[in-house]
Amino acid sequence: MHLIIRDLAKSQMTSAAKWVEEENTEGAGDRWLGKLEDTLNHMAHIGIKHAICKNRGLARYGQRCFAYNEKWVIAYKIHGDKFVVYRFILGAKLK
Repeated sequence: MHLIIRDLAKSQMTSAAKWVEEENTEGAGDRWLGKLEDTLNHMAHIGIKHAICKNRGLARYGQRCFAYNEKWVIAYKIHGDKFVVYRFILGAKLK
């Protein structure tokens, strides 16, 4: 399966990496972003399917969600052989 990260999710991931960089040592944001991308590639490779998101706004579009590092929520959909990441959200901001 091919991993596709939409622009909005990419922007959200980059913002989170900048925050990680500010809170930690130099290079921490890049390492964190690399680990996140490795996780997404692994999920796409094994073709895992999680439950539809509990958030009504995300569920309305049939997006599936899983938690990353117990703090972040990743919303995605599978289209044929594509694993498409739509959102990368701080879990505390979801209602």
